[in-house]
Amino acid sequence: MEAQELEVNKVTHMYASFSLKGNEFVLDINAVQEVVNYPESIFSMPLAPDYLDGIFNLRGMIIPILNLAKLLGIADDNGTNDNLKVAIVNIDGISVGVSFDTTGEIIKADHCEVSNFDISDESDESQVVKGAIKRDNGNRIYQILEPSQIIKIRNLARLGSYDAFREGVDTRLKVQARQNKCISFRVNDIPLAIEITSVNEIINMQEIEHSAFSSKLCLGLVNLRGMTIPVLSFSRILGIESSSEVNNDQKILIIKLGSEFFGLIVDSLDAITFYSDDKVMPVPVFSSIRSHMFLGGIEAEENGMTFLIDHSEILNNDEIKQITKSHSEIYQSQKDEEEKEKVARQLESYVTFNFGYHFGLSVSEIREIIEVPKDILKTPGAPSHVLGVHDLREQLITIVNPKKMYGIEESDDELGGKKVIILEADERGENYGILVDEIDSIVKIDMLNKMKMPSLLSNVSGKLNQDVSEIIRDINGSGVVILSFEAIVRRIGMTK
Repeated sequence: MEAQELEVNKVTHMYASFSLKGNEFVLDINAVQEVVNYPESIFSMPLAPDYLDGIFNLRGMIIPILNLAKLLGIADDNGTNDNLKVAIVNIDGISVGVSFDTTGEIIKADHCEVSNFDISDESDESQVVKGAIKRDNGNRIYQILEPSQIIKIRNLARLGSYDAFREGVDTRLKVQARQNKCISFRVNDIPLAIEITSVNEIINMQEIEHSAFSSKLCLGLVNLRGMTIPVLSFSRILGIESSSEVNNDQKILIIKLGSEFFGLIVDSLDAITFYSDDKVMPVPVFSSIRSHMFLGGIEAEENGMTFLIDHSEILNNDEIKQITKSHSEIYQSQKDEEEKEKVARQLESYVTFNFGYHFGLSVSEIREIIEVPKDILKTPGAPSHVLGVHDLREQLITIVNPKKMYGIEESDDELGGKKVIILEADERGENYGILVDEIDSIVKIDMLNKMKMPSLLSNVSGKLNQDVSEIIRDINGSGVVILSFEAIVRRIGMTK
């Protein structure tokens, strides 16, 4: 019996050691996949607990970073993350990063040096320390982190196997085309995207009226061409308390789900771009309430990681469903009248934007919208209004400044904050992009509501006058100058 106990005491385990806020921790060496520097680019994840710093992309795999100091309640000096290390812990196909101040050494510990703790309450997420290694007669203590317990922290289990998650995402996306187009936007500086066919339109912020069904999520309602639509706080749906009240710079995404419409407040409209469903990367979701709202993460050239939203899962909360149902029932007569009026209307979807004036192009004529590229290649001998060419996914795009092309006065030459609208290829297969100050909205416009050409616009530039197809009013009553796609590409092609 004594011989057996002696053998047990001689059993050794290998551990990787780390330091954090003056404390020393160890992890089973077999569970440590690798140790990396704290990433320069980290993304905040909606619905995440406060002990999660965010997520980052490690060679195509999304890794959440656990802030061990916050989880364990260790005093935080609010220092920078510049010199931190991240240990990537992998158990059963689930990878989680744990941040430390510094790495230590590889140590061997005999069984007799290890004191195990009783983790009695597995629901207590702070119980990730399973024991301690005592050295130097107890003067030096290494706290042993249990990798399997880290993975069991509330909501991290939602990660599951990446292979299983990938299969689930593929199943949900397989009904869509291989190449999908999405609209990207921001909520509290978190980059989000939604498949473009899911968005009925995007309008500028307007007065939100009080509703009898107002709540923490439902801020009230707006009137859109006679149709009453409840407006929801997207930041609150995402579990984020907005740092500011509703402001005029925000947008409202109008989503149609079945026969119901609802609006979502977002901070900005960033881009329209493509993504491949096989490039959607699984991301951790930290809430069981709306766990299927996130399809995954997609990489954007300029914005980095963007979270792809499944619009049909935004309303999986009974309270939100009740809000839309209640509004639709009480305002049903208005909806019926709206349907009747549609018969006499010719509604078309347009992207509206600004470059000196309020312009619009049909959604069908726009391939995508991107940030101004950093690597525009100047072309020798090109006209002054041609900024250069850009390689966009192995297609050369000629980028044009329409202000210079049409003789509109420019206040500055700065490109920061501006967008490039990539037009659909012309009949020769040429690809063009036009530089605009900002993207305003994506709206349905009644083409029967035409206006006379404003005299001011007519006097600005004869060339611009020739390239205008219509002047119409948007939902706010403002004039929108509808540009002729054919005229623009013909003019660019003649002057390249």
